[in-house]
Amino acid sequence: MQSGHWLQGWCPLSSSARSRGQLSPLILLSFCLLGTVLGEAGDAQNAECPVSDDASGMATGEKGLQLIKAGLVAGAASCFWRAADRASSEQEAVGWLKNAAQASEQLNEMEDAVEAWQQMFDTQLSIGLTPELDQMVRVPPLLIQLNRQQQAVNAWGQVVEAHPNSAEVKANYAVTLQQLGLFAEAVSFYQQALDINANLEPVYSNMAMALREIGEEQRAGEIMKKLEQRRAASSATHTQTYGDLQEIGLDQVRASANQTSRYMCCLYHIRLCASLF
Repeated sequence: MQSGHWLQGWCPLSSSARSRGQLSPLILLSFCLLGTVLGEAGDAQNAECPVSDDASGMATGEKGLQLIKAGLVAGAASCFWRAADRASSEQEAVGWLKNAAQASEQLNEMEDAVEAWQQMFDTQLSIGLTPELDQMVRVPPLLIQLNRQQQAVNAWGQVVEAHPNSAEVKANYAVTLQQLGLFAEAVSFYQQALDINANLEPVYSNMAMALREIGEEQRAGEIMKKLEQRRAASSATHTQTYGDLQEIGLDQVRASANQTSRYMCCLYHIRLCASLF
């Protein structure tokens, strides 16, 4: 992607998936709020792109960037869509479609955002590029907001296919399957997630819930036993580390009191910390 013209600016921000308040939270891949990139939505009445019909894709997209800087996101979105249509290459179109998707999200135009992201991914695949993970994971939550759960499942499947080694993706795919009552399929992807990263604690409890739904009580109990064993082992490891801290002297421990107090929280209240951090 040509970084000279496209808005970048993604930054870490935790997001989680829940099933009607019952499933444990799972960390989605992170991205920064669009407001930090695009600014406020601006005047919705200025929704037209002020360029001539014969303007090139690059000129049209650059006008969109100018409108972004002015806070006129609706007009910018219109320009980015036109720029993608007028792009001189697929790679150029990819960049303008990304900006169109970001602007549409900022405007709360979720239908347009999904369409832009999907067009972008299709274009990338058509020229042999793998869509980036932090962009692909935006689509399933948008589809859930639009009450398109089955399409969200399909979208997660596309992310898994493109990025098969991400435990977090497989875990969140499993959450969506579980929300739809596809418990056996959810169990399969929970297990795949744990095979990649056994440290995702919420996966154990969610997987146990799904197993109970399909009558596998014994296996559910085994999964929860593994979780308790991991927590006990983690607690023992942290306790030894704290013992080492004591040996260096109380003055040095007090000098980093804030870090130590948070560390102690995770030592003795592991379950609480898991829900706070």
